[in-house]
Amino acid sequence: MRKSLTNKDFNINNLWQYKDQKFLVIKFTIDHYTNVNVYDLDLYTPVFSDDATIKYLKEHPDVKILILEEAEVDHFFRRPILTELYFYRYRNKLENEVVFFFQGTGQENFMVNYLRREVQPWVTFVQAHTAPYNLMHNWVKTYSHNHFTYEELSKDFVPQYSLEDIKINKKFIVFAGKPRTPRLMVLGELLKNNLLDSSYYNFGAEYVKRFKEFMSDKLVQQVMTHHGHTEYAGRLEMDFNSIDKPIVTKEEEKLLRDLHKKLPLKYVPFDENEDYYYTPNFIIPDPKLYKNIFLDLVLETFNHRGAYQDEIYSFINFFTEKIFKPTLTCRPFMVLGNKFYLRDLKQKFGFKSFNEYWDESYDDKDDLRDAIPIIIDNLKYLNNLSNSKLEEMLYDMQDILKHNNKVSREFLEGEEPWYQIVRDYVDGKAVTWKGTHKKFSI
Repeated sequence: MRKSLTNKDFNINNLWQYKDQKFLVIKFTIDHYTNVNVYDLDLYTPVFSDDATIKYLKEHPDVKILILEEAEVDHFFRRPILTELYFYRYRNKLENEVVFFFQGTGQENFMVNYLRREVQPWVTFVQAHTAPYNLMHNWVKTYSHNHFTYEELSKDFVPQYSLEDIKINKKFIVFAGKPRTPRLMVLGELLKNNLLDSSYYNFGAEYVKRFKEFMSDKLVQQVMTHHGHTEYAGRLEMDFNSIDKPIVTKEEEKLLRDLHKKLPLKYVPFDENEDYYYTPNFIIPDPKLYKNIFLDLVLETFNHRGAYQDEIYSFINFFTEKIFKPTLTCRPFMVLGNKFYLRDLKQKFGFKSFNEYWDESYDDKDDLRDAIPIIIDNLKYLNNLSNSKLEEMLYDMQDILKHNNKVSREFLEGEEPWYQIVRDYVDGKAVTWKGTHKKFSI
């Protein structure tokens, strides 16, 4: 494992003020993301400040602690920070409140029914949509230092590159990464309808993210053993989430396990790495590859509506770098997310979608089993069109594509989005939840 501590350098530059409210800004970047896997082995502890900063916080109890760079939603990444924050405040007799970002939309029921009861009243969660920025700028080297950065490829993220001299080689691109339950369901339909023949694709086999550059095989085995798994190969998502039981039939489970045996499945030109997470363009899209396709079928991180009891998996729409890949490269998209992903995407970011070109009612469905057939029917319709017809369609929708490209680049090249979210929080315009649990229990 790479030996590192998060946020080692603390000084007055960590302070940020808006109006009369001061914040101590603490950023958790890739170090936390890779090291948090060994938190339960007592090999990593999140660090919040040095002694001088603790002294400052004691003298200024009205300064709030702002935790930034959370690019994930899952409680797995949040629990170590919340746990260590409790001890940090307790040991140092601090009274400062904490502001913590919660990514995505659809958290309302989850926050009220579960998470608020798990955290202290001095923690306020603020709804945020900073994950794409964090992933594409601050966490881009996750898994591998060989990943391209946004800056290295940004000159080709312009309409002039993507929309001139279009020549489609494959109609679709489908990058699935981890073999989550909904992604396997989509894979089954793509295979059944021979749609992979018209696609570039990458479906990974392993559910566990291993951080090969940062964790030895021995350490991976220690982590797996600690969590009750003798090995990880061949296991499905449901095998690692037995507490939040999937809602699948016996027939569906058999299909999922049969599909998983076919993995990994990959056809991506210009790319020799078999593992999706270690490809150079895992986070930042390859402009030359997207120039050769018509549409990106985006399989988001959380898209489990109707197939999982867990409220994060089934209700939260977590916007990631995945949706920025087609928008940066001026390509249309369909998205399998949770219910109202497209609606919230348009409201929160300002993107436009493609309901005048195909059926987007899949976005309104409560169950992914009702959403996936609509997406597949759309793909079949497009697959029956000639490449030249699809090229004409790209030209016809270029106003939408240019708009989405502009929104993407302004978001990624402008001010870090957390600034505006915190301003909205201070102004009382942000969506927030305060913890309610009186005793420490995380």
